[in-house]
Amino acid sequence: TVFRICRLFSPLECLVQSLSGARVKYCTLANARKMAVVWMNKNLKSLSYVVDGETHTVPVVEIENLKTHDRMLKIKCRDPSIPGGRRLALFFATRDACEIFVTAVALLAPLEALVKDNGAEIKYRQFYNPMKDTYNRKPVAEKKKFGPYVLLKGIGHGAFGKVYVALHVKERRIY
Repeated sequence: TVFRICRLFSPLECLVQSLSGARVKYCTLANARKMAVVWMNKNLKSLSYVVDGETHTVPVVEIENLKTHDRMLKIKCRDPSIPGGRRLALFFATRDACEIFVTAVALLAPLEALVKDNGAEIKYRQFYNPMKDTYNRKPVAEKKKFGPYVLLKGIGHGAFGKVYVALHVKERRIY
């Protein structure tokens, strides 16, 4: 009963890697493919992508459908204000890059959202317990703690010092 899409990394590692972004090809309605960059925002509440110098944002709570096929990720949203309608199609350079990104988005997407990998529905997302997962090949339960948070990785500097991706022990949410 383990939720897993990516063969190489745990879901938590995929989430942290998606913060740095990936180069993709963005498919428009006219089937033209343009270069784009996609990344998970540091607040972990939205997905952003840049096409032709314009930044677009997709709130994760609006996702109702995630599908992958080989290197392609299709996202269907409830919000019609997304450029190109409610659908977004991204082509990654490799299958592994696509798996990393879809695992990260599936980890944060609402449980009602349908997630499919190469036509097979991904089940057991609701039973995923990040405290029983690994991060950098070490159990998360053994990582450094700060109050009710497990510190996973530093992602930059803020006004008060280092900024970390952290996991709340009781809520099982990532901050």
